[in-house]
Amino acid sequence: MNLVLFQQRSRCGARGVIALSVICFGVLQNAICAQEIFVYSPLEYQDVEGPDAADVTDFPNYRFQHIYDIRGFQELEHTGPVYITHMDWRLDGALTEPIDYPSEWLLTLSTTDKTPGNLSLTFADNLGDDEKIVFDHAFVLDSTNEGPAGGPKVFDYGIELDEPFLYDPSKGHLLADFTVRNGVGPLLLDYDFGAPQFTQQIFAADPDATEAFSSGAVGHITRLTVVPVPEPNPHQLVIVGLALLFWLRRRNH
Repeated sequence: MNLVLFQQRSRCGARGVIALSVICFGVLQNAICAQEIFVYSPLEYQDVEGPDAADVTDFPNYRFQHIYDIRGFQELEHTGPVYITHMDWRLDGALTEPIDYPSEWLLTLSTTDKTPGNLSLTFADNLGDDEKIVFDHAFVLDSTNEGPAGGPKVFDYGIELDEPFLYDPSKGHLLADFTVRNGVGPLLLDYDFGAPQFTQQIFAADPDATEAFSSGAVGHITRLTVVPVPEPNPHQLVIVGLALLFWLRRRNH
């Protein structure tokens, strides 16, 4: 008799855990679902052609780090962490034809304590503790080159990250570390030049380099797609609390 009662309670307990899990998952899922937002770096070139162009046609293999303009994140209505899901660039306005760029990429993102203008030439010195591989495979960057003659072109030259990166602007600047191998063909991207307070790149013509040989107040004009991570509102927390209380009461009877 006791064994039967124990089995019945165990089944009820299991069903309760499942029900509670479903409720909590639904509430938390609604809490983190948010609209995608675009963040631009450097901020002033969202709708304006950049003053320069980045051409790595002569470098099929290379490594570079890019520190991003933090102002776009600071201007968001949402002030907390965000998930970065996509990175897009645009072709330089001087180009008149679509181009493809097959290559192999290893891309990591991290939150660095460095600021634009203060990157070390030693790549490892700039990486944050939360460094994460977000893209690692061969692919083809392609663009339709849509947009007015002379630019700015549309942001259609980009990637969807293999895994979103959780970034909190209050913790530091966003740093991207690109390792590119076997790049084929021209790659001419819209580029900023001469804004050391907002962005910076260091570059080495060797994908296995540990030290950069050049540094400058430059950077690809980039559109980042982010998804805010809101905290659950009080009503959602009450629902979770009531569900937990209900389950505990059933478990003790």
